[in-house]
Amino acid sequence: ERARTVDLTKLGDGKYLSQEGGFPKTGNIEIRNAVMRYSPKSDPFVYNFNLEVKHGEKIAIVGGCRSGFSNILAMLIRVFEIDRMPNSYITIDGINTRDVGLQVLRKPFVIVPQEAYLITGPIRHNIDPWNEHTDEEIWEVLELVGLKEYVENLKNQLKTHVSKGSSTFSMGQR
Repeated sequence: ERARTVDLTKLGDGKYLSQEGGFPKTGNIEIRNAVMRYSPKSDPFVYNFNLEVKHGEKIAIVGGCRSGFSNILAMLIRVFEIDRMPNSYITIDGINTRDVGLQVLRKPFVIVPQEAYLITGPIRHNIDPWNEHTDEEIWEVLELVGLKEYVENLKNQLKTHVSKGSSTFSMGQR
């Protein structure tokens, strides 16, 4: 597997903007002394958390319901910011995630939720939110998952508007 090259341009506000080739380069992740709170005045719900994942490693985070493993993802994509303490940081390929714009930071992560949901917008946007693929590739994917014929029979096909409560797709189809 070929790693993508990284070319980041530092903007005036100190954030990085991804250029052609993308971010991250290899995906090495380091979390050091992370402390996380729901609000600045609340008690920490993650305290002094450390994790290092090297390129190519596969890890499993196991625990019962509400044991906190989703908080690790929340830290990585900055849903919650970690406390700004000395020696407390999260880096991906050596770049502090605080210095990366949210869209650039979150784009490489694939999240598979326990409950299926739809993004409000066209079907095409639900499949390819960054508009990186051709319609032909989208139709190929729909064929692979057994939904091509179903979507072809919708009045607006890939342009069909869906939302969270939409009845366009059954729970199994989502």
